[in-house]
Amino acid sequence: MNAPNMPAPYAACPTEARPALRNAALRNTALRNIRVMARRSSRRGGVTVELALTIGLAFFFFLAALEFSRVAMIRHTVDHATYEAARAGVIPGITVAQVETRARQVLGTASTRNARVEVSPNPITTSTPRISVTIGVALDQNLFAPAMFFVGRRFERTFTMERELASRP
Repeated sequence: MNAPNMPAPYAACPTEARPALRNAALRNTALRNIRVMARRSSRRGGVTVELALTIGLAFFFFLAALEFSRVAMIRHTVDHATYEAARAGVIPGITVAQVETRARQVLGTASTRNARVEVSPNPITTSTPRISVTIGVALDQNLFAPAMFFVGRRFERTFTMERELASRP
């Protein structure tokens, strides 16, 4: 009566009752699977909501980091452009237009737009003791993303360099 590889509930019952027990076990397993699937399908919407909130927040932080990085790059480029333009301005025989061109070349490395470049004094003569270069850049016109944090803000830097004159008055 007892088969060697049969589970305990089957081994203890007569041979005629085994199919009925097996069918009941299959029904219980099927009901259990339906209950598990019902629980899983009721929780699927939670994952979607969490994903929507997380992606939105991650995208916001990514854009903010990108915007702050761009501002730091523009600030550094403006500082460097004022220095390079003033350095070009102390060369004897240079004109204001050449100084402005040098400043715009350096500003072009960071793709800045609508920069205001002022050279003082205008015109540069052989007896000019110092050169001042002022550069102003509007941040909201030079960011990659729409300006969220820097609307209406500008960077304005001035660099003054002494000229070496052959004969001092």
